[in-house]
Amino acid sequence: MKRLLPRSHGATEVLRIFFGFFVPDFWKLCLCVSVVGIFVSGVGGAQTLAAAQLSTPLGALGASARADALGDALVGLADDPSALFFNSAGLGTLRNNQLSINHNSYLGGAFEETLLFGMPAGSKGGWGAAIQYVGWSDLDKRDAFGVPLGTFSDSEVGLSFGWGEKIFDHFFLGLALHGSQEKIVDSLYSQLSGDLGLLFSPSRDLKAGLALTGLSTDLQGFTQALDIHAGLSANLHLTPGASLLWILGGYWEPNGVSKLRCGLEGGLEGRYFLRVGYQAALSDNQIGGLTGLSAGAGLKIEALSLDYAFVPVGDLGTSHRISLGYEFPEPTPVAPQVITVVAPVTVVATPVPAAVSPGPPKPKVEVHFEIPNNPVPAGTQVPSAALLRSYEIAAQQNPNDARAWRNLGAAYFKAGKTALALQSLDQALRLDPNDVPLKKWLDDYRAKHPEKN
Repeated sequence: MKRLLPRSHGATEVLRIFFGFFVPDFWKLCLCVSVVGIFVSGVGGAQTLAAAQLSTPLGALGASARADALGDALVGLADDPSALFFNSAGLGTLRNNQLSINHNSYLGGAFEETLLFGMPAGSKGGWGAAIQYVGWSDLDKRDAFGVPLGTFSDSEVGLSFGWGEKIFDHFFLGLALHGSQEKIVDSLYSQLSGDLGLLFSPSRDLKAGLALTGLSTDLQGFTQALDIHAGLSANLHLTPGASLLWILGGYWEPNGVSKLRCGLEGGLEGRYFLRVGYQAALSDNQIGGLTGLSAGAGLKIEALSLDYAFVPVGDLGTSHRISLGYEFPEPTPVAPQVITVVAPVTVVATPVPAAVSPGPPKPKVEVHFEIPNNPVPAGTQVPSAALLRSYEIAAQQNPNDARAWRNLGAAYFKAGKTALALQSLDQALRLDPNDVPLKKWLDDYRAKHPEKN
């Protein structure tokens, strides 16, 4: 995704600051307002065929067992790669690469297979991709007079790509494209559709989302309806090891069945999960029996996750989905200590007499460290290897001295070893929790560089 405005390389410093900082934020705000305008105008004048009336809307089948169990109310959550189908803006919040294989035993002997992948892209947000295949069981074929002509099979293949990125503080914007090709008897039908998404995330535990789906090409003379989705989510930490996630959502589908959705997910130790969801139709969908309710469970062991969802669809039968996922570990440096910080440091070497042993005074290196607001300017000289080693020895010999770890972190940072610097500063803060300036700086730095967390 290209920057909204290019950086200035030949202008004055005042122009560089103006065009490099203020203008992008202004255009990002305008972009958000434009997207909201598309939501309102797109839904208000839709005279089209509802998604439910299309032959086989792949997007309506979902993509993961977790989403199914939570009643598909993920537009206000969107915290995993399935955001590709619910609110693509959530792809911008991904923290590591994730891959999942999803199998759905659908109605009437049909089945669905989905391969889903999500990848963070640093300052470029995050990306998602999926391949879907749906196979329908044999269907009866009849002529215009109802005379049986045997059976035929129907299948559909879909390919989806999506992107999400933070456009300014707490706001994310996303775009997804879905292409599908359906085979009915001997005919092939293709369609391309797009989604727009917005996500407001003031914290990891509180989110609100808005999505517009159905921006599509014609399918046999009909255009898919523009559906608008909205939702909220909040994650409550009941105890250090227990959490309760609740989500609310709903959507409006012109000429179709609009619904309200909700879901609850209880988590224990971040490994065991129970889920329940409900979808309440706002009009009669002509389906009898138990419908709208869903339930499921999840298990996570290290990087592997296994999820199951059970979804009854009244007289039509039941759907069972199983998802197997893997979260790739975040890349770590070769060094055993991992950290990130960027700040200049002033080093003052002063001879200090030894505390106990007699004889001539022994030199001792003392470092005065202040964390400024600006990063290290290009060309700053880094400490020599010998000086850096003296800080490492000081920390090893005084493992309970917060100042020794603080000095080591500053030296690492000045030497360009940002990964090691953060860990040393974290250790200093653990030894001296009352070091408020250091804690504030670390929090501010990590908020501005989430990819370093």
